[in-house]
Amino acid sequence: MTRLTILCGHCGEPIRKGERAPSTGTPLHHECQIRLIVGSVAHIEHRCGCYVEGSEANDPPHMTLREAAQAAVQLHNQRVNEQVIWPRTKSDAN
Repeated sequence: MTRLTILCGHCGEPIRKGERAPSTGTPLHHECQIRLIVGSVAHIEHRCGCYVEGSEANDPPHMTLREAAQAAVQLHNQRVNEQVIWPRTKSDAN
């Protein structure tokens, strides 16, 4: 029996057991799927063309697409954990 190799639709690397994001469409690694939603490291840091006119900043050039996706997810999670969504008041505690 030949084992089918499924490649990620974002980075092109093989998806191993447990790495695939739940999807009904294009197969993606978990981190690649999240990267497509939150953007590149430069986007999260507000250095890309969305924030800086003429900027060509994107994924770090020394990283593979998957490594850059992992870095973007890590930075995104760090930023989310640092944010206060709303100020806590006494009424929130009840």
